[in-house]
Amino acid sequence: IERRLEQHPILAVTGYPECGKTLALAEFASRAQECFWLDFPASLSSDVQAMQLLDFALSAYFESGSFVSNEIMAALKDRLAETPLLIVLDNAERLGNVNLLQPLLAVAEAANGRLRILIAYADTPEFTAAAKLKRVPTWRLSGMERHEAVELYETSGIDITKPRLNATTVLCVKYEGHVGMLRLYRDDIAKIQDDADVARVLADTPSKTTAVDFLDALL
Repeated sequence: IERRLEQHPILAVTGYPECGKTLALAEFASRAQECFWLDFPASLSSDVQAMQLLDFALSAYFESGSFVSNEIMAALKDRLAETPLLIVLDNAERLGNVNLLQPLLAVAEAANGRLRILIAYADTPEFTAAAKLKRVPTWRLSGMERHEAVELYETSGIDITKPRLNATTVLCVKYEGHVGMLRLYRDDIAKIQDDADVARVLADTPSKTTAVDFLDALL
């Protein structure tokens, strides 16, 4: 995510349901100096209602005292003059129309890296097509390959020995590279010293369905 945002301040993240989008973005956002996070709820009935929610949330966050888009964007620019900001819009397919984000995207593109926007959405044909038309860079999170999982663990300070690599390989296959599950087993991977430890860790892994249900409950 960091590498992609260095290339462009806006990134759309998509993938199959329960592939770990929200967990991946939450871990990244936890490192931001300041973060505004909005999860569009399933109860939204129209794109107009979704945009009203976004305007209300941004107005309250920046204390702009207005629900007029131009005035909210002015308050956003004032905040950016003080501190960089990360904005995360989760379940953004419920917004319906990515074009409604144009004022926000325009500010990000002109902010010289001080505003970065992450848009997480379920892979729907309509929203995907609209994102492509807006030329929003998109990262499809289809699940981590083994080398990506190894990089994930190494950035956490874990030395990937052969037994740890074997366990990582099995986890990637069993959970289809699910980012949340790989993070969940990070401490277990770090404790592996030999093949007996590998067997113990893998014996304790739940099924993919049970594991994903567990992660949903945490969220």
